[in-house]
Amino acid sequence: MATEEQYDALLRAIPDAMIVLSPDGEIIRYRSGTSEHPLPDPGDDPCAVADYLPRPIAEIWTRLASTVRRTGKLQHYEFALTTDSGAIAHYIARFVQYMDDNVLVIITEYTAQKRAEEKIHKLAYYDTLTGLPNRQFFLQQLEQMIDEARKCDGQIAVLYVDLDNFKRINDNLGHSFGDGVLKAIAERMSSCVRKRAPVDRPSNEPYGIARLGGDEFVCAIDGVEDEDVLMTVADRIREQLRKPVTFRGHEFVVSPSIGISLYPQDGTDVEDLLKHADVAMYQAKGSGRNSIRLYSGTMSLRSMRRLELEGRLRRAIENDELELHYQPKRHLGNGKTVGVEALIRWHNGEDYIPPVHFIPMAEETGLITPLGEWVLRAACRQVRAWKETLGKDVQVAVNISSQQLYQSDLKKTVMKALFEASIKPNLLQLELTESLLMRDVDDTIDTLTYLKDAGVSLAIDDFGTGYSSLSYLKKFPLDALKIDRSFVAELGVDNDDAAICAAIIAMSHRLGLQVIAEGIETDHQLTFLREQGCELGQGYLLGRPLPASEFERSVTSRPNQLTAASVRGPQR
Repeated sequence: MATEEQYDALLRAIPDAMIVLSPDGEIIRYRSGTSEHPLPDPGDDPCAVADYLPRPIAEIWTRLASTVRRTGKLQHYEFALTTDSGAIAHYIARFVQYMDDNVLVIITEYTAQKRAEEKIHKLAYYDTLTGLPNRQFFLQQLEQMIDEARKCDGQIAVLYVDLDNFKRINDNLGHSFGDGVLKAIAERMSSCVRKRAPVDRPSNEPYGIARLGGDEFVCAIDGVEDEDVLMTVADRIREQLRKPVTFRGHEFVVSPSIGISLYPQDGTDVEDLLKHADVAMYQAKGSGRNSIRLYSGTMSLRSMRRLELEGRLRRAIENDELELHYQPKRHLGNGKTVGVEALIRWHNGEDYIPPVHFIPMAEETGLITPLGEWVLRAACRQVRAWKETLGKDVQVAVNISSQQLYQSDLKKTVMKALFEASIKPNLLQLELTESLLMRDVDDTIDTLTYLKDAGVSLAIDDFGTGYSSLSYLKKFPLDALKIDRSFVAELGVDNDDAAICAAIIAMSHRLGLQVIAEGIETDHQLTFLREQGCELGQGYLLGRPLPASEFERSVTSRPNQLTAASVRGPQR
């Protein structure tokens, strides 16, 4: 058996702190070790462990020491203490047999390792922007909640929350504003959900709530008694999220769409509950937004149809099964056609699917980028075909989405389409919505300047529906401005809209911009716009969108009606 001198020699070789506990719970020997945060020196006289450590920790030490004496087996215990500087230091204590029925406690400080582990845990399981658990961590939490509910026949509600029209904030003001709003929304979500955590997690740690990504959040509520109580909770969340958010001097009102699934009625596992809550959320959006929907089995059928539609659209893009119609753009002074706007159409078999049904879905799923590129290539090819059949140049206008502008190399895509079709750049006009120009202004100006220098015409679409001013547009290398159809529709009905149209036309001319009016459907609208000096117009009164072959026939039958789109400035 080792002697006391041998034990002491061994202990001196170990850098950790050491304490020897007597059978009556006193510290009879102490060695500080070389850690960054050593335990306090108990002094030379024997000291009761209950006086040396906080009572809860001391009680566990005493119990573990008794276990070692009784079984002879090594015991481990992790604990934390507040240092004199106020910092939290973390330790691992190992309890082993020692001489004369004493117990040796070897204490290793691992504060730096603990902080590194916590940092790794946070990066792996928490959203870096909002501090809420991420999808992976939420799924683990929900799995634990399901296990507990299964034992006691309890109910769980999963609420899938999506912010309505949040994309507009990012598009109009930039991601920094959007991030500020998301942080505020996350705080409100946390305050709405009852704090509850299992015993092995800190009580102040978010539990049962997460940011899934983008503007989507989810929370799980256990102990649900009935649907009325659940709807009250969901309504409280909705009302809290709808309160104005102030950020950098701007005030935003963001409404949520909330879908709810219930355990065990709507699913008995994590995957089904989350999927069905998501389906219900899309139903809430489809019913007018800012609403709450409980999942029902019929919703899954609608969701499957939507997935089927997405797959069909993807195949239609890949297999070149879409079609472009072309709406004439006419000179309001002489009535001649100066160009066309390319509008996408989709006939799936004998079914006609309106753009209003598949364009929003394409934006949500990311298909809008390949769809937009298909439109660009097809429109350029058609311009080339008309040059060969009609012997004339026809300028075509193509709408550009935000994802095309900011998530793809638009410059390369446009120049490639022009090159492959072998057409002059001035025969292509790109239409960008007003809100698009307000995001990432410097990058946008760089892209548009490149295209303008290459000869491509640039127009701002739907002017009057966004947040910009005409004077702000001087920053951008634009050629034309399109008055939104909502103003044109009220001409002759609303004096304010007439004044707005007149002001837009006058200011545009001062900036050297050509003006195009959309949605002209009556003679009164046409007369007013012509009198105000609006150069160009589109609408059912002037010409409906036509397939390429029909547009070609209409031009062939009236060859003098097609002219170049070179009008600039006011034409009275």
